[in-house]
Amino acid sequence: MAYPQPRCPQCGAQLRLITKEKRWFCDNCQTYVDVLPLEHTSIKGTSEGRRGFSERLTLMIILMIAIPMISWLIWYLILLSRLRFP
Repeated sequence: MAYPQPRCPQCGAQLRLITKEKRWFCDNCQTYVDVLPLEHTSIKGTSEGRRGFSERLTLMIILMIAIPMISWLIWYLILLSRLRFP
């Protein structure tokens, strides 16, 4: 799997990894740039983003089922309270 190439926060150019120093370097700005590890960056489409989406989808489905059921239950209880049994 190919990872996205880090970019310089100042100029937007691609950074170059200096393996000796284990740091990223911007050739345009001539500065070292500290890059967060991949698990700390917020890239759209990561597993964390998909997990958040699936949690929201699950909640939405539960609410779509629960709200009509609760309203029908209330309606049924009101109907029963108005009926008179002999």
